[in-house]
Amino acid sequence: MDLNDILFIRFYGPDILGFLVIQVLMVLSWQMKSLDEHGDAPSFTTSHTCWAQPWRIVPVGILLRFMLYYPEDNQIANKIGLGRDDRYQMETLGIWYAALPVFLYLAAHAIMGLYAVIVNVILGSLGRLFGPILIRFQGDSLSRRVAQKSSYVIFGAAFLLSIFVCGALGIFLVYAVTIIKTISFYAMARRLSQLPESKWSSFNVYTSLMLLLLLAFLLNVPSLLAWEKNLSYSLQLSVDPSRTTGAIVSIVAVILSLTEYPKYRGEMYGIASAILFMMCVIMTLFVVTSIHRVPVYIYSALIVIATAAVLSFWLDRPAINQSTIKQVKNKDD
Repeated sequence: MDLNDILFIRFYGPDILGFLVIQVLMVLSWQMKSLDEHGDAPSFTTSHTCWAQPWRIVPVGILLRFMLYYPEDNQIANKIGLGRDDRYQMETLGIWYAALPVFLYLAAHAIMGLYAVIVNVILGSLGRLFGPILIRFQGDSLSRRVAQKSSYVIFGAAFLLSIFVCGALGIFLVYAVTIIKTISFYAMARRLSQLPESKWSSFNVYTSLMLLLLLAFLLNVPSLLAWEKNLSYSLQLSVDPSRTTGAIVSIVAVILSLTEYPKYRGEMYGIASAILFMMCVIMTLFVVTSIHRVPVYIYSALIVIATAAVLSFWLDRPAINQSTIKQVKNKDD
């Protein structure tokens, strides 16, 4: 590794975090789109291959930058009160060049593609190892209700920790529960492997959510370290950038559990997919070096997903219930 490689990693290595988040949001966008059109969500790897190609995002981001910041003396961005994108700051530091977003996106695309395969292997191994235990635990209705209530208690604890202690702790609690739920979904889908592919939707979607929460936690680790260092003085981290993210993540986790996401399908998922896609385009402008903005996009995306889940739950559940009643009546006749 020569000096140029070291300098590239030094200046641009941290910038890849935002583009890793873009990869996960693009996958969620495709999964939401598939839920709307087909009623099932493909795997992370399939969605990443189908929808997260660089040519879908980077050219649109370049066009959006041109529309917002040209001409110099009469910018649309100034008229709508939008601040400058990260290009200006990087030009001041002398580390900007036009192909940088493309290189960062390509690097993030390659990393996430490999990482997703590794995660699937790990989840599959854990699912095979602990699957029988989880399935047996869920087989009993009482145990299933206890597990559900326990998850709500943990989410409530995560919310309180986020508000009164440190947001990163709340994010970690939700992330841990999401891992368990993802493994459980894998075990259930594997047990019902002879049924349609839609039985894997919950596992596929929660795999993406798990990766998104992992990135959210990593981005907020500095808050956790600051809290640990300040623990001898105060239990609460007074200035906590992770507080908002932790609180919203906890609330969204409860909503997704209550609405049985992604069980119910609806047009709201298609709208949410389009919103997530536009968020990814905007992120190519504003999170290149401004990593502090990435958590905002993460919890905004979670709010969009939760809203779509609630609306689909309200709109689609009555239709499913009526269909079930008709099927029961036909059997009785």
